[in-house]
Amino acid sequence: MYIPQQYQIPEAQALELAEKIGRGQFIGQVAGRWESTLLPFLVERRGEKIIVQSHISKVNPQWKCSGSGLIVVNGVQGQVHGADLPPNPAGARLPRVPTLDYIQVHLRGKFFAYTDREWKIAHLQKMLQRFEGDWDLSAADQKLLDNALPALVGVEMEVAEIAGKAKLHQNLLPEEISFTAENMAARGGEYAEVAQAMEKIAVPWAQEREARVASVEASRRIPLRAKTEKNS
Repeated sequence: MYIPQQYQIPEAQALELAEKIGRGQFIGQVAGRWESTLLPFLVERRGEKIIVQSHISKVNPQWKCSGSGLIVVNGVQGQVHGADLPPNPAGARLPRVPTLDYIQVHLRGKFFAYTDREWKIAHLQKMLQRFEGDWDLSAADQKLLDNALPALVGVEMEVAEIAGKAKLHQNLLPEEISFTAENMAARGGEYAEVAQAMEKIAVPWAQEREARVASVEASRRIPLRAKTEKNS
């Protein structure tokens, strides 16, 4: 995933976001063919290792994925319409055009498959605790559960790389981002979610950038002033 510096999410925050969302596209190759399945997942920390854990139907050939794979986790996303953007500034070299803003996390690593009953029981209990809370395997008919377990295969990824991207118009000035976010929020739905992310992530980033630029400009002016005073 190409990530310009202004869109980069720190690894720890990207992993935290992926864990909070808890679902993503598991992508890998089976017999030279790319396969993708949307799955809920858990994130486990085992010492220094980060493990993403899920399960898949045995009739889905993707559990046979070998080697490296990718999990794509989508956060908020929404189309930024041309009417949402501020006018082009005087002297602009490029136009401001409609585009998609989004947050996304990529997890790369190696896939492993598990077929033993004990692994699947322990995994399903953890999944229910994460996504259900008020229902566990003790509420299931044990005979029916035993019939269902062979139809599932456990899958894990040992994560080797974490990449997070938040494309939220950080290239604009802080007040221009807020202008765009206000217009997006008025649309409601997914647009409002993107607007919230803009205010939380993009505006502070742009403010820090402007402060850095101002600091550099100020440091350049000081020696010039000092030289002028010396020669006067």
